Amino acid sequence: MKERLAEIETLRRQLATFSTIDPTMSIVSMQTLTEVLWRMAEDDTNIVKQADVVHELPVTHASVSRAVTYWSEHKLNGKDGKGFLLTSQDPENRRYTLLRLSGRGSMFSRSLFVPREE
Repeated sequence: MKERLAEIETLRRQLATFSTIDPTMSIVSMQTLTEVLWRMAEDDTNIVKQADVVHELPVTHASVSRAVTYWSEHKLNGKDGKGFLLTSQDPENRRYTLLRLSGRGSMFSRSLFVPREE
């Protein structure tokens, strides 16, 4: 039971960390960044194809695309992006978008795993 409570507390803390960026952030935005981080950790790389993220999430390609725009430096609905992701075309297949963490994105991802001070 203590392990379960610790896992839930970690999730609560991570959701609170996301809300420091934007308290109205969508679940899809959180899922997208979390999937990017997971894939980077799994492959031990700093580059992920957006299509791979789309494949793993139970949402549309358009939803992931909007979330990537939200996390990148692009504007969405007149608002600046967060600047956590850098996007580029895959040089081997220009139909694919590659995602990398910016310095700001790396700092944020580390903050998701810092234990809360008592």
